[in-house]
Amino acid sequence: MKDIIVYDFDFNKKVILTNVQSINYTLYYNAVGTAELHMYINPFLMALLNNNTPLVMVHDDIQWIVTGYKVNINELIVFGRTLNHLFTKRIVVPFVTVDILNPNGMDAQSLVRKLLTESYLLDRTEYWTGKGNNAKIYDDNHSAVTLKKVDNFVLGEPISGTFTPKAYRRDTVHDLMTLVKEYLDYIAAGHQLYFDIPNRRWVFKAWLGNEIPIVISDDNRTGSDFEKTYEAQDAFNCGIYSKDESEDTPLEYYYYGGKYDDTIPTILRQEASLSGKTEAEARKSMATKYAKDTLKASVYRLQYGRDYKLGDILTFQFNYGGVDFTNKMYVKAVSIAWDKDIYTCTPTLASLDDRTIDEESDKDGN
Repeated sequence: MKDIIVYDFDFNKKVILTNVQSINYTLYYNAVGTAELHMYINPFLMALLNNNTPLVMVHDDIQWIVTGYKVNINELIVFGRTLNHLFTKRIVVPFVTVDILNPNGMDAQSLVRKLLTESYLLDRTEYWTGKGNNAKIYDDNHSAVTLKKVDNFVLGEPISGTFTPKAYRRDTVHDLMTLVKEYLDYIAAGHQLYFDIPNRRWVFKAWLGNEIPIVISDDNRTGSDFEKTYEAQDAFNCGIYSKDESEDTPLEYYYYGGKYDDTIPTILRQEASLSGKTEAEARKSMATKYAKDTLKASVYRLQYGRDYKLGDILTFQFNYGGVDFTNKMYVKAVSIAWDKDIYTCTPTLASLDDRTIDEESDKDGN
């Protein structure tokens, strides 16, 4: 196991950990990951923890923030989250994306970068709302407050490509992480907050997974123990919701995709009771009611970080009962464990249907 280097939030190296007994990570393509480290007590690290010093652990290419610890006479256990956990500590007030300057709204990637810019890159006396009357910021004494920008926060290169502008809206306060994750889901993108030590910067990076030209199969000796599960018990092809009184539309009966499909036999019309009081909320509810297709497999000769990364799409082929199966799955997460010098890495695979939400589903959502 490689040494773990501990930094403070100002990029100063504080201590190197060489006596780690075990460590477990769960890293996600588009969510906050977790870390748990077990080691003999290190007096230098213990002093930093006791002083509540904000710390970043760097373990090869894995980076995480210390969020807590447990210590007893036998060992020190340190808990953490990946750096994008910091996004859970910023809020976004209600907003709209349509105005005179942007009559067509904003695409999901641009909206994420806008929200990050508002949260980290501007000195602010108000929160952006997109409505022309931004929300002023005051302290307990009702005095105006200026929230200072983060001078060394950087937006990395945007994802190349064209994404459709939408008229997004939020009617309640949310934490920034919730919105970053949700809007990047719309374009099947992942992200991370990177601790750029040489340049002493916090860098937001977003990317799209690639389809890897490798077939995982028994014949190629790249996989075995395939277990496919298809579950349609909770799947529906249409739904009903009770409209909010503020909407002009009557109670709506619609099919997923927004069009009535008269090729579906009547007996197979599967009607869901949708949550929410608006069409946007109902569409969001409907977008979750699809059949689930999952796959488990043992993967050989492929190394995380070398042959594939988070978000990449892998092809699996196997034959059971004379039926050939070909499944394309994406790497939603990886679980990594070191027990002293024994290393294991297990990818969590998910259906491509699980990767995105219909971009129409939240254009007016809460």
